[in-house]
Amino acid sequence: EFPFNEENKSLLSDRWHKVKFENNIGYVFSMALEIEGEVEEAIKNLIIQKSKEFNEDKCLMLAIAKRESRFFPYMVSSANAQGVFQLMEDAVLHVNEEFGKKISDRFDINQNIEAGILYFQIIKRKYEGKDNFWEKCLAGWNRGMKKVKADEVFVIDDQPIETQQFIQDVFKFWEDCKNKLKNSGKILL
Repeated sequence: EFPFNEENKSLLSDRWHKVKFENNIGYVFSMALEIEGEVEEAIKNLIIQKSKEFNEDKCLMLAIAKRESRFFPYMVSSANAQGVFQLMEDAVLHVNEEFGKKISDRFDINQNIEAGILYFQIIKRKYEGKDNFWEKCLAGWNRGMKKVKADEVFVIDDQPIETQQFIQDVFKFWEDCKNKLKNSGKILL
């Protein structure tokens, strides 16, 4: 049992880690383990890099990833959304079809981040030029594009509470990131 107190609080991790031992791959839940490439800073840097590569707003992508998984690469939701961007299998299939990709592992950090950013671009195309563009994009991300009609009036209060909170949180994280970037030149979420 790992002792918990305020002094060692920074050592705690509530993360699943992918590990390989003697040609076996599995997942380990660790209270104080960081694996190279899986630390939060490495994941943030990869999101920033991929955002630049795909000409997407890095602060928005960081905000969505923070809200979805707190940058934990092996997070799984009750609906089986997986990884940093909490992608459903349908989202990955949509990205593969639209962009000619072969993304197959939602737990692969690189694949998940690439698919998440590309999927958001698909969502943006659907709502481009529509009223409440950003709210519709985020609601479409959270609920699914089939449930958020592009040409219908968007009323935030008509959305499920979870979607309302998702939109509110992403806007807050996005704004925080832009302010920190503007004030310091560094991104710290």
